[in-house]
Amino acid sequence: MELTVVEEGGCTFSSICGRCGWYVDSIWENSSCQQYNIGKVGPYVLTVESVKFLQTTLSDEVLDAYLHLLTQSRNVFHISSVVMTAIFMDNREIHSLLRKETLCGYEYCIGAVNQGGNHWTLMLLVCPR
Repeated sequence: MELTVVEEGGCTFSSICGRCGWYVDSIWENSSCQQYNIGKVGPYVLTVESVKFLQTTLSDEVLDAYLHLLTQSRNVFHISSVVMTAIFMDNREIHSLLRKETLCGYEYCIGAVNQGGNHWTLMLLVCPR
């Protein structure tokens, strides 16, 4: 599991194991926590804002970080939620970035589509063999 932990701004985050619930609670209770990065899962940066957002909804960076962890060491290609949503909304400026990827070597592609800004749909695409 790839995680970089950051300590800064009056709130301390030292480990992903054991006390994650305590960290989330302390962020939710502490309105003075400044906006900064608290960790990184693969290419996805998690911030204090990402965790605060969990009180009402699921942010794309938290969702993408989780899907990234699920797809590690598997023959599954994770498409970020921004790109997957762009594919389904036919936003070619964003989803054309995927052209450089070779998806034939994967069994599946997985990603989440944001619908209307408040609903996630998980997409699992079976790649032809």
